[in-house]
Amino acid sequence: MAVLELLSLGIAVYLVLLLFIFIGVSKSNAPNRNSLSVTVSVVVAARNEQQHIAACLESLVQQTYPREQLEILIVDDRSQDATVEIVQSYSSSHRNLRLIKISDLTSSNSKQNPQSLLASEQIHFEHRLPAKKYALTQGILASKGKIVFVTDADCIVPNCWVEEMLRYFDSETGMVVGPLAIRTSNATLLQTLIEIENYFKIILTKAGIENHFPLTAQGGSLAFRREIFQALGGFASIGHSLSGDDDLWLHQIHSRTSWKIRFANSPKIWVTTLPPTNWREFWRQHLRHFSASRYYPWQTKLFYLGWHLSNLMLFLSPLITLLWFPQFFWYTQLFLGLKLGADVILIWKGSQILNFPFSLKYFIPFELFYLFDNIVIGSLAHLVSVSWKE
Repeated sequence: MAVLELLSLGIAVYLVLLLFIFIGVSKSNAPNRNSLSVTVSVVVAARNEQQHIAACLESLVQQTYPREQLEILIVDDRSQDATVEIVQSYSSSHRNLRLIKISDLTSSNSKQNPQSLLASEQIHFEHRLPAKKYALTQGILASKGKIVFVTDADCIVPNCWVEEMLRYFDSETGMVVGPLAIRTSNATLLQTLIEIENYFKIILTKAGIENHFPLTAQGGSLAFRREIFQALGGFASIGHSLSGDDDLWLHQIHSRTSWKIRFANSPKIWVTTLPPTNWREFWRQHLRHFSASRYYPWQTKLFYLGWHLSNLMLFLSPLITLLWFPQFFWYTQLFLGLKLGADVILIWKGSQILNFPFSLKYFIPFELFYLFDNIVIGSLAHLVSVSWKE
């Protein structure tokens, strides 16, 4: 009976965590009637992004938010392609767009008097930051806006992105997390599975935030108060992780401040990004993303451990019982069927609330892909070294 009890425990853990996600994603979160009127800085870190940066800049300069209250800062992290030239061509015709070159800051920073810097700047110069966090930090320190927006150089934002995200801020809100979608054209099977997995990540993002237990965030659509960045000493407390300028930063704001965090689920503000084009790119990108999970709060680690282990156990249990415990084979099929049925309901519900497409065509391949990504690559990310860009 120990086998049956173990399987029962597995399905119980899985369904409890699934219920947690279902409750969170189902909670309503309407934006405020009016957009917050405040100075805004959009900061983008870029390295060797000549293929994508123009589309990103074009979407940023077309924002509906008043131009006199909006500045755009592109931080070039030693690009060796035409990224700088493309940004300069835009900055010459858009006065609120500015280029910051990391290579120009290296020597000038060393000459500054630390006593004249803000506390967050002092901490920054005392702690070595990974490349992307360093670039973002320089952009934020050079910015003037009270609200800092962050997106990636390969992202395209809708023209109402800033205006609509600000509608989720109120006097108690310190951070707003937006949805990030994969944009595909003639997608391969790999890219289709990545797209579905990304939708599921958005479900987890909303569920965690709505349940006041933040799990993850996506760096392509974030906004937070500049005063929080200063109060927490910037990214110094998470500088030991190459990745994590999104999810680890989310955890820091949640655990170290009393500010509220909100998820912006308006269909108007979906930011889009490109998926990896092949398995090698996918492998490198997800190793980098998962590497931040080493530094998650223990409660978050416990959640993901229970989620992934129970998921894996329910998938493998029919094979294990068929080989060694055939008397329990039909029970394991029942449990696996319950798990798959619950997953379908959750993703369908999420698609209705968050307005993304859902088809059963790729459901089973996605389930297997999700296991491989989170169990295999997620585990390896704790063992190997990773880098931001080559």
